[in-house]
This record gives sequence, C-alpha cells and structure tokens, in this order.
Amino acid sequence: MALTILIDADSYEKDDMLIFEHEVYYWAMYPEIEAMLKTTGRYIDLYGSMRMQAQEFVHLRKLIADVRTRIRSNPATWEQFIGRQLKPVEKDLYEPVSKNAFSSFLERFDALIDKAEYQGNGLLFDGD
Repeated sequence: MALTILIDADSYEKDDMLIFEHEVYYWAMYPEIEAMLKTTGRYIDLYGSMRMQAQEFVHLRKLIADVRTRIRSNPATWEQFIGRQLKPVEKDLYEPVSKNAFSSFLERFDALIDKAEYQGNGLLFDGD
C-alpha cells in the first residue's frame, strides 16, 4: 500500500482521497516535510498515520508552495533520491520524476485541502 490522504469524515468518495501512487512524490516533498516537522512538530510519515485539522492547513499550503518554488528550476524530468540499498551491494537509489506529473499531483493535493476546508473536515494521512 501507499501513503493515502483522505478527507477525515464519516464517509468519503473517491474524489475525497489522494494516493501517493508514486512513492517518489513523497521523497520529492521530503525537504519540506522535514521543515514542517521542525516548525510544527507535525510529520507526514510514509508508514504511519496523522490527522490534521482545518486550522493546520496553512502548514500544508506552505509545504506545497515551498515545493513548487524549489522545483521551479528543475528540468522536465529529474532523478529523485528515494533511499539506499544495503544488499547485495550498497548503492543510492533514484527514480525519475516528471515535473508535469508531479505538479499535477500537487494541484490535486491543493484541491483536496480546499475541499476538506470547505466541508469543515480535517485530513487523515494514512501510511502503510
């Protein structure tokens, strides 16, 4: 399973969720995820769960804006570090990121925040 962001409500529709189908998107956002942790104590964990209330959405919007600013000068496709393989041989692992596809993902993230806020709901981050 992948990290999923859901509108935190009693029921939800398919449009009420965003799935990090490409785990590389998490790693492409990681510097801003760490920055949010340092400033708010809130951490989006790839393997854990966290709830954010509407009054905290300002931090998510800043995270997204900061990601957009950082990737603005990136090429159309770049290799994103996603971790380190230890066996059978040690090496850094990278995956390609399409700037257009990632930007579209960030737009959907923004839209999900807007929808949750409009409904008066929070967001649930549910990792595997």
